[in-house]
Amino acid sequence: MKFSFSGELSDLQKEDLIPDKYSRVSQKVSNVLNQKLHDKHYGEAINLIFLAPMILESDNLFFAQRKERKLIKHKERIADFRLRIDYLNFASSDETTREKLLLKNVIDAVRIIQKRLKKNFNGEELEKDILSLWDLKYSDLEIP
Repeated sequence: MKFSFSGELSDLQKEDLIPDKYSRVSQKVSNVLNQKLHDKHYGEAINLIFLAPMILESDNLFFAQRKERKLIKHKERIADFRLRIDYLNFASSDETTREKLLLKNVIDAVRIIQKRLKKNFNGEELEKDILSLWDLKYSDLEIP
């Protein structure tokens, strides 16, 4: 399985440093996932998960109206997901918590893919493998 990360990030509040904070945590998560899971297969349906978390200020009308994307391209065997991460949580959290917020975003995408495909994708195994890389449970990713 391969993972690719990008992001839809707000930089209106320059002092929040969202692009910098996201870049550091996404590079770390991407490196671990791609190094440890690149030779594992979780079915024939998907071989690349592209994630572009949306870390956008909800009080900005333009950003508030942006919709999440949950797209599965069957022919290309790609999942393209843009799920929200709470802006204030991400901006005010430490590096470890930001990593957990991104991991939750990854796991949530895997769960949606599993629910949609049912066959030819072993999302439960992928979720287990991802969580084991960080020695976490899904409940550890729930940030109040």
